Amino acid sequence: MTNPWQLRAVVFDLDGTLLDTLEHVARAFERVTAEYGEPASREQIIAAIGPPLADCYRLLLPAHDASVAADKHHAFQQTDEFMQLITEYAGLRDMLRALHDKGIRAAIFTNRWRRGVDLIFSKLDLAREFDVIITPEDVRAGKPDPEGMHIIAGKLDLPESSLMMVGDLPVDIAVGKNAGAGYTVGITHGFGTRESLAAAGADYVIDTLAQFSELVERLS
Repeated sequence: MTNPWQLRAVVFDLDGTLLDTLEHVARAFERVTAEYGEPASREQIIAAIGPPLADCYRLLLPAHDASVAADKHHAFQQTDEFMQLITEYAGLRDMLRALHDKGIRAAIFTNRWRRGVDLIFSKLDLAREFDVIITPEDVRAGKPDPEGMHIIAGKLDLPESSLMMVGDLPVDIAVGKNAGAGYTVGITHGFGTRESLAAAGADYVIDTLAQFSELVERLS
């Protein structure tokens, strides 16, 4: 019996999924929490990452204004010092080219603010690779709320069931499930672990973007 499901678009998380931003993100948390006199460890930072940035700071700096801390965080990340810490994961361009060749659309749903995305994509010349980019400014509620996925589906004129969500954290798997995406894929080269992604219910857990290309080939 053939599988009637057809992959029409892939929605990617950004940090830790397509781009290696571990040091870019973690050092910003370290710098901000140190400024407040409450330096967070890497373990604390990794455990907090996933929700919108202000929510992360509500966990790391509960006695302080999380919105102000988030603004400081973004200011650090947009400096040349921090921008130099961002690199592409191996196989990114080949993977995107393979999607385009199959007629599969590509979108981004990220917790990174629009200005940060624009700066990174300008530096790496990536913006034209994606049909839709959704940031926190575009939604009322961030991940795991599915609003961003619904917006992407609407802009692409596709049913949510034809989408695949790919991310490195359990919250990415949750947002795909909540939106009714056809499949959710966890990737282990970012901030999450194989165990946490599997526990979140990812349909597939992979380690590299090359493996993702192989998965798309099998499913399509």
